[in-house]
Amino acid sequence: MVGFRAGELCHANEYVVNVAMGAKAVLDAEAARNVSRYCCAAAAFAVVGLVPRAYNSLTFLPTFIDRYRLLNGAEYTALQCKGMDGGDRYRELVSWAVMVVHRQRERGVVDSDEEKLINESIFRFTNCLTGLYDIKNQPVPFVYIHLVRVLTVVYLPVFAFIGGATCDAKAVHVVMNLLAVLISNLFFVGIQSIASKFSDPFGNKIYDLRVVTMISRMPVACEAVLATELPAPELKLVRGTRAKARLATSR
Repeated sequence: MVGFRAGELCHANEYVVNVAMGAKAVLDAEAARNVSRYCCAAAAFAVVGLVPRAYNSLTFLPTFIDRYRLLNGAEYTALQCKGMDGGDRYRELVSWAVMVVHRQRERGVVDSDEEKLINESIFRFTNCLTGLYDIKNQPVPFVYIHLVRVLTVVYLPVFAFIGGATCDAKAVHVVMNLLAVLISNLFFVGIQSIASKFSDPFGNKIYDLRVVTMISRMPVACEAVLATELPAPELKLVRGTRAKARLATSR
């Protein structure tokens, strides 16, 4: 389950970069930047709803938004008026991104196929964020909890009793038997402890997923994509040079 949640965040990073690349290629510069920053801001708002105890809307969210310049004052105020603790605002930000793309189509900047292509990446990105909530709200499968509890409550006492009943009076055998019982107890109790941590891996503890690190990559990667420019003059120069070289060779 932890691997699935980490995978959802990694896929969200991939899809938001795909959104930025598609927007950069076909949208106006301002529209492409708006779509990218709305998606990146949506990830931050989703994290607030996912782990309110660790990433709240009073300290984490304003700092993250200001650091990467994801929203202006009017946009942030509009979201703040509707409440930002539940995580629902990320859907509104995604809707803003979709509306920006649709307005570009109405203006004739993109056609229906290009709009559909960008929206598909946006919706895949949204599905990744939604998937985090779906998995978080599901309990750990009963069979795993049942198995660990049965092994701990039933197997360990039986194992200790059989070890003590079959052990002779030699000091070496007694010490080895106690060591085996101790290791078994530490192993199964450790599994229970790890399972309880893995059931909710979101937070700011050392064993939790690095959520902030993952979503911090989004605006950086999108900014790099949006700053990309096609070196058309250099391409023309290279092609012309090669054409002259071929002409000289033929002569």
